[in-house]
Amino acid sequence: MRGLLEVVFVLAAALAGGLSVYVGEAQQWPGFHVRDGYWGTAFMSDFLYAAASDTTVKLIVACCWAQYAAVPALAGVVLLRFWFPVRRSAK
Repeated sequence: MRGLLEVVFVLAAALAGGLSVYVGEAQQWPGFHVRDGYWGTAFMSDFLYAAASDTTVKLIVACCWAQYAAVPALAGVVLLRFWFPVRRSAK
């Protein structure tokens, strides 16, 4: 059961990270505009806007943000596994 909850937690974090790009664009949050660039993806803005349409750029950036959210969530799961190991009863 613990493993299932950890997987769901990491997947939910990735989904929230990816969806934040689309919600930020729709709600006009600062730093979430297709032509102005996105937070955390400035290193690839020249490539993105030269090679792809706006829809493709949003998809690529959403995948990056999903990874940005999933990696800390996965690190948290691993740290919690070390701090609170599963105790198995001896039969």
